[in-house]
Amino acid sequence: MQIRLWYNKDMRQWRWSLVDHQLHQESGQQPVLRDAMGDIANTVEYLTEKYDDTEMAHEMERRLQEYESTQCISD
Repeated sequence: MQIRLWYNKDMRQWRWSLVDHQLHQESGQQPVLRDAMGDIANTVEYLTEKYDDTEMAHEMERRLQEYESTQCISD
């Protein structure tokens, strides 16, 4: 998951966007940093529940298998 957070001085807002491994996108803004961070945390929790931990587990398993296939095992 990729999360971007920045401050827009003109708007006086903390802005954020995130994209998960399935390319689901979310974004938001808050004037207070802690509120923006809370929104990000809530959104990450929502996405992990909505798109099922099983789906994420399959993705992690696939990545682990790819990693293992690149490792050399010497006797």
